[in-house]
Amino acid sequence: MKKLISFIDISQIKRISFRDDLNGLRAIAVLAVVFYHADVDLFKGGWIGVDIFFVISGYLISNIIISELNNGTFSFKNFYLRRAKRILPGLFSIVLITIPFAYFMLSPKAMSEYIDSMIASIFFFANFHFQNLDFYIAESTKVMPLLHTWSLAIEEQYYILFPLFSVVIYKYFKRYFALIVGLLIVLSIYLNTIVQDTYKFYQLQFRVWELLVGVLVMIVSSNVNIKHLEKIGLPLMLIPIFYFDDSWINDIEPKLLSLTGVALLILSNTKDTFISKFLSMKIISMIGLSSYSIYLLHQPIYAFSRVYNENKHLYFESYSSSVDIINDTPLIINNDFNFLFTFFSVLILLLIGYLNYKYIEINKNRGRVAVINLTIIIFFALGQAIKPQVYNEKFDQNILLSNEAVFSDYACWGTFSEWDGYADINNCYTDNNAENNLVFIGDSSTAAIIKNFTKENFLAENFNYLFLTPSSYDTFFSEINFDNSCKDCVLEVLHKNRSSNTIVVSLEIHRFIEEKNSLYFTDTYSVGNDADILFSNIEKLASISNELIFIEPFPTMLASKPSALDIILSRDLGSIEEVYITYLDWENNTLKTNNFINKLSSNIPNFHLIETKNIFCDIEFNKCLVYESPTIYYLDKYHLTYQGGNKIAKKIVEYIDSY
Repeated sequence: MKKLISFIDISQIKRISFRDDLNGLRAIAVLAVVFYHADVDLFKGGWIGVDIFFVISGYLISNIIISELNNGTFSFKNFYLRRAKRILPGLFSIVLITIPFAYFMLSPKAMSEYIDSMIASIFFFANFHFQNLDFYIAESTKVMPLLHTWSLAIEEQYYILFPLFSVVIYKYFKRYFALIVGLLIVLSIYLNTIVQDTYKFYQLQFRVWELLVGVLVMIVSSNVNIKHLEKIGLPLMLIPIFYFDDSWINDIEPKLLSLTGVALLILSNTKDTFISKFLSMKIISMIGLSSYSIYLLHQPIYAFSRVYNENKHLYFESYSSSVDIINDTPLIINNDFNFLFTFFSVLILLLIGYLNYKYIEINKNRGRVAVINLTIIIFFALGQAIKPQVYNEKFDQNILLSNEAVFSDYACWGTFSEWDGYADINNCYTDNNAENNLVFIGDSSTAAIIKNFTKENFLAENFNYLFLTPSSYDTFFSEINFDNSCKDCVLEVLHKNRSSNTIVVSLEIHRFIEEKNSLYFTDTYSVGNDADILFSNIEKLASISNELIFIEPFPTMLASKPSALDIILSRDLGSIEEVYITYLDWENNTLKTNNFINKLSSNIPNFHLIETKNIFCDIEFNKCLVYESPTIYYLDKYHLTYQGGNKIAKKIVEYIDSY
């Protein structure tokens, strides 16, 4: 035990001299992140670059604190001032640069989210802010200019807490400093293994082990010099970058592997090996020195490039009477960048990053610049709070109506989970004293249609309404069992309440049968390849119904994110009379869906199809309406407004009246 304590003694730790190889590690880390966010397949695990940064930060910061504690020169005031001068000027300058791009390019909804993220970023609680939005790898995050500031928030929270921790432990438990750090590492890793929620990606307690690994490496390296570990360390660090993809982003294994490699590279403090010479190359070292600025810049550049890429497909002409959301070519799927764009964007990043490092980060007047930038940022945020960017007034009434409780007062949402004797049935059943039941079953795409029946009382003299419409993928229609959903419950409820059932099915069946690389697969919740199961369950519904009315999936706004509708509504459309998506772009990406519907029609005798393309589309002119002055048909890219649902509801009524 005495030998161990001697081995990890912190009393002799001195301020380390400058290491070019550490800048080399920074360069690898930032390039991994940059290429990952550019959707370069080779760097599918590039997200681990942030974890590498954490280790390096823990290593350097702990050396500063402990060496100064040993010298008796440590000061909280000086430490926090140095950190502020290092971090704030670069951060504030980048945030300030993003403001005009955000103001002129983002939709009002996206602008509101941007302001919130801006405030969260400059006050270092961005990790808490973004954990309440879509998960880090969701498609929507690709157009969030300040998403990457979550990692800065974690570092700053660590910088606040670690000096306090160090001073207390140094004073009372100095001999056991390294052991305590080691125990905290184990505890944090353990927390990662028992907590599965996505929010842990953003939280310090699940990340602190990475910073503390840097602390432990610093202590060990100050007491021992281990050579040639870089031959093992470099491959271990790089393997996760090229091997592990997004599906591992919340798992501990790739991080343990890569950060073990980082630790070995730092411990192998030799200058005469090929790897150390490579990491110390001037160009590599320069990228490493600029890595903070490059990191700050890359997400805004990519985010606004993606927004521009979507905006350029909005076709506007002076005095034009229509707008084509998708003009000639479909939106770039998943917003992937091509090789040339990626190559030149990285070159620009490196150049601007270096300039920002040289003229902002290390500028002798950087403190004054930071104060000025922060003042402008706060005044802009206050201005937006007082008078925010708003939708064109022409659409205000329509927007209110479009959002008018399409999903609210719908008590039967997601009720197939763990029913107890179907006690919830009264929430789902509207008894109109009729002999027959009109049953709606599907997913959230049904909501606007249902709203029309409940509000307008369509067919109420002939039917009771039964709403068995779980949210999204909860599905009766898939073998995948989400949230303990109960497909047998559906059939039992129908049997229990049956006199004569007319069943209306409305769901986004492309999520079950289209390929995962199709236009529709822009999220991580797609079911895929369940066509046989889907067919079987629709057959079961048909067998207990008089009529099975199937709503053809209505044309969606494809992979646009943010919603093309949001973008349109932020424009002064003037005399624009209609907005549409190109019919062929949508039709060509739903071939399997169309074939599946044809199979249903051929094999189910009581099957009736309501063709939404005939409701929303003018096939001859290659357009499907999104907006038809003064009416907006879409709530977002996947859901209809109340008015959009009304067009389908009337077709249902028309068909039922016919028989």
